Amino acid sequence: MKIGILSMQKVVNYGSVLQAYSLREMIKNVCGEKAEFLDIEEEPSLEAIMPVQDMDDYDDEYFCENKIIEKIRKIIMYRLQKLVFFKKIHKFWKEDLEIADNDKSDGQYDLVFVGSDEVFKCTTKIRKQLYGEVNNAKSVVTYAASCGSAVFNGIPSKIVPDVRKCMSNFKRMSVRDKGTEEYVSSLYDGEIVHNLDPVLVGPLSKRKRNTVSLKNYMIVYAYNDRIRSKEEILAIKNFAHEHKLKTVCFGGVLQWCDLYIPADPFTLLDYFYNAEYIVTDTFHGTIFSIINHKKFVSIIRKTNKNKMSNLLSDLGLEERMLFDINQLEGQLIKDIDYTKVDSIIDKEREKSELYIKECIGLIS
Repeated sequence: MKIGILSMQKVVNYGSVLQAYSLREMIKNVCGEKAEFLDIEEEPSLEAIMPVQDMDDYDDEYFCENKIIEKIRKIIMYRLQKLVFFKKIHKFWKEDLEIADNDKSDGQYDLVFVGSDEVFKCTTKIRKQLYGEVNNAKSVVTYAASCGSAVFNGIPSKIVPDVRKCMSNFKRMSVRDKGTEEYVSSLYDGEIVHNLDPVLVGPLSKRKRNTVSLKNYMIVYAYNDRIRSKEEILAIKNFAHEHKLKTVCFGGVLQWCDLYIPADPFTLLDYFYNAEYIVTDTFHGTIFSIINHKKFVSIIRKTNKNKMSNLLSDLGLEERMLFDINQLEGQLIKDIDYTKVDSIIDKEREKSELYIKECIGLIS
């Protein structure tokens, strides 16, 4: 039995590599087989013109309180990102995902899982391989696939038949949010199952956490420079000052933060576990907060609204959605009943295991 995973594992991003790791471990726990990772093929592709683009979240002018200090921080942080963080992700690829930079998707697979993560994302083009045209697989399924902010009307009508043909190759369809379910239902005639991200329902929540040397800090977790407006930056910095906390960023550079730490993916989870609070505007930043039982808020934006609101609603955590930065203090300090959250996750874990077993059953 040869199983493959086609996902975002080669994106230099904590969430991307940890979801890939988690899904592989989930598959191994179900059937004993260690799945291999397939490279994404950029071509063949089809044109798409989505109304929401990644850069829409960067419309605000970047606020800089002290140009000299922040310029120095920016240089240091970006050097740390390039020279240390990127290398640690590459090391994780090699040692933990067991893939190399020049890996090729050779050979025939009995079953390929497409997902999880934003495998159906298509701001400017649809990669036919990710949409089901996996030529070296006997059977193709998805697990917790997401389309990000994509919508059906962003696909030119002339290529819809081609997209539907690609999607018809999927023998099972699992998505992680309602926005993706709505999008896929316009392109796929089969049953659509809803499953949580593998970082939530996989083994990482059970992994033993270690202490870190840093004390009295809060994490600000976002993509490079995305938390950029004067209102957001000052609100977070003022909260940190009032609570006598350092602001620390990981992965993405935020030059207004006190520290940038280029941790490896597993150590990142230790930092989340030991943090006092977390402010994030990313999907996996939200999940890292949840599996570590932390007080957090998730800033809702154009590009993350579908996936973030659905995730938090699924877990009964609607109060952690932050639409107004002026409400940061009130929402962030509220307690969270993680007993209820864990109960939901436990049920979803069983559901995910059953789904994976059904997929494995296609080839056994």
